[in-house]
Amino acid sequence: MRALKRLRSAATAAVAAGMLLVVAGPGQAAHADGPQAPGAPLYGLQVVKQTGKVDNFERQMVFCPPGTVAIGGGGEASIGWNPGSDTLSLVGSFPVIERGDATGWTANARTYTSDPLTVTVYAVCAERPSGYEVLTKGETPVPRGQTSTLTCPAGKIVTGGGGEVMGGYTGLSKSYPAPVTTGLPNQWAVGGYNDQTITADMTTYALCAAPVQYMTVASHTTTSNNPVGGLLACPTGKTVMGGGASANGDTAALTSTRPALAREGAVRDGWWAQASTFYDPSSADLYVMCR
Repeated sequence: MRALKRLRSAATAAVAAGMLLVVAGPGQAAHADGPQAPGAPLYGLQVVKQTGKVDNFERQMVFCPPGTVAIGGGGEASIGWNPGSDTLSLVGSFPVIERGDATGWTANARTYTSDPLTVTVYAVCAERPSGYEVLTKGETPVPRGQTSTLTCPAGKIVTGGGGEVMGGYTGLSKSYPAPVTTGLPNQWAVGGYNDQTITADMTTYALCAAPVQYMTVASHTTTSNNPVGGLLACPTGKTVMGGGASANGDTAALTSTRPALAREGAVRDGWWAQASTFYDPSSADLYVMCR
């Protein structure tokens, strides 16, 4: 109990100081705010979501309000308890494409148990940004542990992206913006696995735009026993506009990679991710984009 009180006190102090914070995993603090963009304004930013009971691999969708497009999104799968292996995994988190625009988001999952499967899908929507463009890559075989990537045209950044791993014994393990150490990201990376082959067929999507005014990006690596992950919060006063996660390990499986909102109980707006694998301890890289 005293340790829990100390953790809560440390979290409160970190939030008051305006630091980024990782919670609900190992309880570690991240201190970097990341680069900031001087670019174009972004209007009408909002997050919409849809939750439902679904069958394995059944796609759950949510659509952006009229007059907006998706600039990012994510998904979360649950079976009523936290699995400690790859019993549960997302297999897809990617945009709905209509007439060349991303008009919403899709997520799907699978479980090796008989438990009811619940999937929640999130779309981060906004009025069409300057230079908005959707990139797609069809089914591509990708070796386990590697990623499929898409790079935005010169002068543009990536605001979001995703992909789907095809097949019956698959899991999504990576979906994240890159790079985040040399400036604002201009690439989206997706990775996963197929338990029956050494490669996995996956589709890849990237949402691109001109640099967004007041945008920041940051990443943090967290390590713990299963499940691994947590919340990477936006700096004080900023709103989440995107993010991603990379679960590390041969059998790593993402069960959640999605926006988290202060109005729904998060310590601040940010990006929430969780993953599981057969091995302890394990690690996950978390990414958040804010404005």
